Amino acid sequence: MKKLFVNILFYLLLFQNGYSQSSRFNLEGKLSSKINGTIYLSYFNDTGKFITDSTFLQDSIFNLSGNISGATSARINIINGGVRIPFTEPYNRIFLEPADLHLNINVQMPDSLNIIGSKTQTEYSKHLQWNKPLFDSIFIIEGLLAGAPEKKKKYYMDLIAIYNNKIKKNNVSFINRYPNSFVSSYLLYNLIGQIPMEEIKKLFKILHLSYEEFYFKQTFYQLKEYENASVEKTVK
Repeated sequence: MKKLFVNILFYLLLFQNGYSQSSRFNLEGKLSSKINGTIYLSYFNDTGKFITDSTFLQDSIFNLSGNISGATSARINIINGGVRIPFTEPYNRIFLEPADLHLNINVQMPDSLNIIGSKTQTEYSKHLQWNKPLFDSIFIIEGLLAGAPEKKKKYYMDLIAIYNNKIKKNNVSFINRYPNSFVSSYLLYNLIGQIPMEEIKKLFKILHLSYEEFYFKQTFYQLKEYENASVEKTVK
């Protein structure tokens, strides 16, 4: 059902609105610690193709650029000596915009990415602050679950389900409060299959069409592409 709904959205928006004019982003960045590894940036470009771009870090400074069709979700990964800096979802996600952007990465606090020049990233940071206590609690409980005896596992799994339900409610609240935000279309896509389809349709109707066009055409193959992204295959 989720796949069918996304397919319908994709083709409806594609033929009704067409592709937007591509624009270029330029992402300059700096790490808080001196690292001479490689940084990977995964995103959908202006043609809808999922790509993973990379560049070597020189004195912890990097520059990446590309063409995108408006605000675009992306993921950052950093490899240093064959070891990945411990970014985890949702903290390794950033939002690009067709502009000159500057990204500051605090290696000691990878959950606090800051992009100067991206209004969408500012909105996403607001969303993360709403959910950060819940995300942190889930990470702790998952650690306890991994080493728990069999009789305690259900208890921890039930706790995780409770926190996940709170996150879903916060996401729905964010969409209702900020219907014109690109972040809302990103959150809505990820709610498909997690909340009733009738609620998905109601939330879909309040979103700004241009944001939907940008997001859904780029995420048509998102799940499969993210699972098979080269950086995920090479980084353990």
